[in-house]
Amino acid sequence: MTRTRTAAARSGALGLGVQGASPPHETGRAETVYRDIHLAIVEHRLSPGTRLPEAHLAHVFGVSRTLVRQALQHLAHDHLVVLEPNRGARIAEPSIDEVRQLYEVRRLIECNMLAEGASRITRARLAALRRKVASEAQANARGDTLASMQLAGAFHLDLAEALGNRILVDILGELIARGNVAIALYEQRGRDICRCDEHRQIVRLLVAGETAAAVSALRRHLLEIGESLTAARPPRGPVNLREVLGRAPVKPARKDRRAS
Repeated sequence: MTRTRTAAARSGALGLGVQGASPPHETGRAETVYRDIHLAIVEHRLSPGTRLPEAHLAHVFGVSRTLVRQALQHLAHDHLVVLEPNRGARIAEPSIDEVRQLYEVRRLIECNMLAEGASRITRARLAALRRKVASEAQANARGDTLASMQLAGAFHLDLAEALGNRILVDILGELIARGNVAIALYEQRGRDICRCDEHRQIVRLLVAGETAAAVSALRRHLLEIGESLTAARPPRGPVNLREVLGRAPVKPARKDRRAS
């Protein structure tokens, strides 16, 4: 998915830019709910299959169920949450076989397209890719797990855009979103999600005109990511969403005695 379409989808999920949309301050609160839940998933504080009741989350965050619903729709768009009719939301549970198949498809598409289109990548695009890798490194250094994962996916999307194939960008955007679910749920703690050195090596080989080596590095990079996600973490018992999401209890509104 291109950046434009991603932004549009995100805006739609959070009620932006549409008739009857939420006011800006409410949109910001929905974004906070989205980001906090997203980060809890990425940091393995919420397990696959965990239920996310709207009413309970509304109380935890001190917002309306409407805003919680907008945040959950955004998470569903990211494939991190599944919305089930009459059952509510739960964190996605991709199987190990689905993860393997996903990265098999990514290797097939990304590596073949890079092999055929590397000559179309301009110096300006290569410079932009270098800056993207630098941003990844900075996110890692400051311990921003969510930004690290998002920038890692953005690197691959930017590389696809540099090849000049818009269809590839659309397809890859969907695959990366699904891959982020697997990373968030099955990545072993302590591993470098961004793998900045591997991204840096791919760019360095492209700059040097060593296309075959760059393709091999990309294939190895995707293979290692997929293989690192083949051990499901043991299931956990019920979780306290307020405790996991780090939220203080919501205080009841004080009554104005003069109005009573």
